[in-house]
Amino acid sequence: MSPKLQKDLRRRFPDYLRKNKPAIHPYDKYDMECGDGWWWLIDQLLNSIQLRMKYAMYTIEPIKVVQVKEKFGQLNFRYMGGDDIIRNYVTFAEILSNKICEDCGTTKDVMQNSTGCIKTLCTECRKKKGSD
Repeated sequence: MSPKLQKDLRRRFPDYLRKNKPAIHPYDKYDMECGDGWWWLIDQLLNSIQLRMKYAMYTIEPIKVVQVKEKFGQLNFRYMGGDDIIRNYVTFAEILSNKICEDCGTTKDVMQNSTGCIKTLCTECRKKKGSD
């Protein structure tokens, strides 16, 4: 994900996303290792988490995101804390990422390639990259 989009997410969700400070956890110093097309999905996931945390009123262990990346063509969102509802939000977003182009964010004609490194891309982005 572009540094500009990462900075925007870190600015809007500072309680959940670390700002490359000295690492407490091995994954704390990270960049979001996925395409810009998933920005809105991650944004909506963090919005949902923020609302859940707000209305849970200290009954849930605080959330700290430790890694955001693409793995096997799907969003991989690793975090500590939360509850079963937040776990369901994350699972839903990860599954939904299989239907969203990682590069441009469209949901039209999206599929995972069958050879090489697995990526979830639309037909247009696949053509630009020269993938199968």
